[in-house]
Amino acid sequence: MFESIDEAYWFYNSYALQFGFGIREGSTSKSFASGEVIGRRFKCNKSGLKTTKEGEGSSKSSHRMTRLNCKAKIDIRKNKEDKWVVT
Repeated sequence: MFESIDEAYWFYNSYALQFGFGIREGSTSKSFASGEVIGRRFKCNKSGLKTTKEGEGSSKSSHRMTRLNCKAKIDIRKNKEDKWVVT
């Protein structure tokens, strides 16, 4: 359980560094009534796959791969006590 989104971010960032990957912010959920953020996803900074542009051939192999379809992620949600919990 975390007191804030920032606390959850730094916790997961420390965990990720121990296992050799970085993280980035993912999707956010907001309350329809108030617009308040009630959920957040943090995911591996290499998640997803690189999209190739039309006409781009294999000759551009000098660029590093930036998206490797990493599946590591954490979802947090605000509970009734205004604490952030992993879901």
